[in-house]
Amino acid sequence: MKSAAVRRIVRYARVAPVLVLMFYGCTCSESPQEAPPAPAPTEVASAPQAPAAAEAPAPDKPHEEPQAAAGIPTPASSTPVMPPKDASKVDLTDCEQYVAALSGQNPALLKDPGVTAFAPKAAELLTCLAVKNDSRAMCDPLIETSPSGEKSYLAEARDCFFAQSIFHEARAYPKGTSFTFTEIEVQQCDNPKACGAVLEATRTGDETKCAQLGPFQSICRAFVKLDTSLCRVEGKLPARQGDADAVESKVEEGCRTTIDTRKYLARGLKAVAESGSGKEKALAQAALGQADACKEFEKSAIATCVSTTAPGAAPANAPEPPPPAAAPAAPAAEDVPTQPVSPPAEKQPDSAQA
Repeated sequence: MKSAAVRRIVRYARVAPVLVLMFYGCTCSESPQEAPPAPAPTEVASAPQAPAAAEAPAPDKPHEEPQAAAGIPTPASSTPVMPPKDASKVDLTDCEQYVAALSGQNPALLKDPGVTAFAPKAAELLTCLAVKNDSRAMCDPLIETSPSGEKSYLAEARDCFFAQSIFHEARAYPKGTSFTFTEIEVQQCDNPKACGAVLEATRTGDETKCAQLGPFQSICRAFVKLDTSLCRVEGKLPARQGDADAVESKVEEGCRTTIDTRKYLARGLKAVAESGSGKEKALAQAALGQADACKEFEKSAIATCVSTTAPGAAPANAPEPPPPAAAPAAPAAEDVPTQPVSPPAEKQPDSAQA
């Protein structure tokens, strides 16, 4: 069973689609401000410095190729793919190599079928590494690609994207509250300019920037002040298909849920890293660049790999065995004969009948 802290992290990606309903068709003001570009992370003691990257992709449209992050080389497209290994023969050494590949220590193995199959089981490790390196590229192994090249985004991939983005804001803007409305929300928003205004307001703490947002002014102020009592739509919503009252209710509930699940970061990364709990504490340590922040996730990933591929264990992708056939039902009491039954008479051969 997942702890409350883990459940709270996992809900990051569930809340965002509700939040981006806010600005569907919203003109809000005649000249809304442009969404600010992705900033370089603010310097934090011991935090690894990732190289500048192009505009960060949205979770539903991430970059096609992983970008180098914090000195982690990107695997070349010409890297030979190793033949798949029988899952029942994978041992501790293989599992350690899988984890090393996902951690960026051996990128040549990233296209190994064993690593690809194992990645979803190491989602927490990849999320921690994405936060530590401030790079969504670390989430890429959680994206499934079909033989035709079509990409499929696992829930673990989306959670990884959101966690990285949230902790990026907490690190880059330690005095703001932009961890409540990140670049991913802006990129998924129907009106990026209006959502950009919310992001700028939360980064700077300047709630006057919310004035241009029409019926969503109060929700913008709620994010700035981390005050759920302000999570209300004021005025007429922009026209859109569907029940306006239902949309309004979802937006207000999404606002409250987002603040409740992310406001712990208002204490500051250092405080959360020292006295937080569970995954929140580990990710705060990762955001601060602590060398061993992801160590427990690494150990857990190796243990999971070994336990699911040990001799006698079913391969990771093996289909479920069919249920055992039901035993024949015992005959009813009235069907049980009370007298011995003679076997049928043996048929005489034709020659004997002649």
